[in-house]
Amino acid sequence: MTKKYKKKQIEKHYLNNPKLTEIFEEKLEFCVKHNIKITRNRMRKETKLKSAEVDSLYHHYCEAKSTRIEMNCTLLDKKIWKYKAEQAGKTVSQIASESLHKTRIIVPFAEKTRKEMLGVINERVRFNSLLNQTVKWCNTHKSGAESIQILLELNQLNKAFEQHDLRVMNILASPEVDYKYRIAHVDPLAVEAWQ
Repeated sequence: MTKKYKKKQIEKHYLNNPKLTEIFEEKLEFCVKHNIKITRNRMRKETKLKSAEVDSLYHHYCEAKSTRIEMNCTLLDKKIWKYKAEQAGKTVSQIASESLHKTRIIVPFAEKTRKEMLGVINERVRFNSLLNQTVKWCNTHKSGAESIQILLELNQLNKAFEQHDLRVMNILASPEVDYKYRIAHVDPLAVEAWQ
């Protein structure tokens, strides 16, 4: 049995373990989302797996070029990619891979904020209908002190939602402030962020 064959068998053994691959993929996604450079040492630290396990999984996920990706482009784009690759003395795959690591994509915050705010507004509408149903129920089924207690608690909830609505309006009025909070990893809908 050669050393290379033995290494492949060990790698296959670790890759067939769903628990290990799940842990590794989860930490890999975390690093990608938070723009953290992915190295063997980083993955050892993040996953807390054995060195041999990380080495095998790292090779499979980060080094072995066994996955294909297809891209729709114009004929002109294809010619440009090929020309640039020839000029650099590399393949189109190498050029695309290098450009991936050098490109930074910025998502327009206004569009993202708008979608989130629509979700918040829909939740507010749902809350209002539930609040009305609860008040109607209290008026018909509860008596005296019980209904007053429930209505007081509902009133507190309503005030909290009004505060929330005010924060939503502030975000919609000036989304660049919301963007600054996002960069600082602060929840823009948190009460403390707007006080």
